Amino acid sequence: MDAVLLRRFAQRMRDLMLRARTETAREQLRIWAEEFEARADALDAEEQGGENGAGHSDSIGQ
Repeated sequence: MDAVLLRRFAQRMRDLMLRARTETAREQLRIWAEEFEARADALDAEEQGGENGAGHSDSIGQ
């Protein structure tokens, strides 16, 4: 999965938060949005590390 797609998922979760009927649902959507953003950030950092010659190849969340 690429960072752009993960950020789209995060935004979708935030959009759904506005329509959620219960606080529990809103909280779960918020958590998922944060997790998608964190994974996107990790992928971006990994790509930057590879561009700088670090060669870091850990897979986040797999």
